[in-house]
Amino acid sequence: MQPDFSKYTLEELLDIERNIDKDTYPERYEIVCKLIKVKEADPVEIESIELKEKSSKIHRVLYVVAFFWFFAFYSIIKGEFTLKSYTATYANEPLAFFFGIGFYLGFGLYLYFVYKKQYNKLINKDK
Repeated sequence: MQPDFSKYTLEELLDIERNIDKDTYPERYEIVCKLIKVKEADPVEIESIELKEKSSKIHRVLYVVAFFWFFAFYSIIKGEFTLKSYTATYANEPLAFFFGIGFYLGFGLYLYFVYKKQYNKLINKDK
């Protein structure tokens, strides 16, 4: 039984083209190559792939946001803020401690809003 490659997206067809055993399935390989040429001419397919690539790059910012927020909450739980060799504890230096926590939370929040702005710009551009 042969799969219906016409229902596959361009991204899926490109993956199949890279991974198919051309010696075992030469007729499937030909079909996939022809469908790739057809789909590459379709601007909707191309825009879909470009949107996925751009949005995946933008989503990486969320990992950085999570990193900063993790360290902020970890510092609150631990009761000390450490940056390189400097350590400020809640008991000994509360002002520096809260400044450090505020930096982690504030910078994480700033990056989150930058992410949202870029993501909304990307989504609204395609409409």
